Amino acid sequence: MCNKKVTKNVITDGLINNHFSNNYQPIYSADNNLLNGVEVLLRFNSPSLGYISPDCFISCAEEENLINDLFFFSANQALIDLKNNHKLKKISINISPSTLMIPDFYCWLHDKCEDNFISNDNVTLEITENVEYFETEVFLENINKLGMLGFGLSIDDFGTGYASLSKLKNIPFTELKIDRTFVKHAKKNNIDRKIIEHLVSLTHNLGLKVVAEGVEDVETYNMMKEIGVDLCQGYFFHRPVPINKLINNVIDG
Repeated sequence: MCNKKVTKNVITDGLINNHFSNNYQPIYSADNNLLNGVEVLLRFNSPSLGYISPDCFISCAEEENLINDLFFFSANQALIDLKNNHKLKKISINISPSTLMIPDFYCWLHDKCEDNFISNDNVTLEITENVEYFETEVFLENINKLGMLGFGLSIDDFGTGYASLSKLKNIPFTELKIDRTFVKHAKKNNIDRKIIEHLVSLTHNLGLKVVAEGVEDVETYNMMKEIGVDLCQGYFFHRPVPINKLINNVIDG
């Protein structure tokens, strides 16, 4: 729950004065325990309100039509960091369905990758499920062109938001992320484990990879490997960190 009064002006001021920054959380392959890539996570430290959780500022940004500004800020910085750190191979960037409603968005992302000498297949877009969205002509054009250009497409937080099986049918996803609310309790709750097993089986049959979020201990990690999850991320491996700490402590550490 958000207990800080985040307004349009607070977010706008944060963007103008560079109070937003990217953190990066490692994602590991379950079959060999090797670093596969990182998820880009936007953070906000406001001079007036202090640290503001993503739940607070993202919901406000959606309501105030600033979510696209946040995406472009975060994506620009992430692509620069990827270009400047050659040991960092893949990034996953959260994107609101609202941003995918921008005409020719796929051109912008393709051109940005080209400008930064980044291969499209090293970038995955995680479509967030915190707002309801409709598969408009522009949305579907962007999605289909992104897929054709080789970008990864991930359905984020599956099972908790507006995601449904129809999305898997209509959109060319390459990956599904199981929400942490299922992963977190799987070792003690057999229902959560069964749900994950079902999702892994279904997703693999569709030719998609499966990512487990919120892996916080070795027991959960071993369970995810046993179930057949492809990729894992969570505090068991590493908390989200700024790019310099990622390079020094995770990649070179």
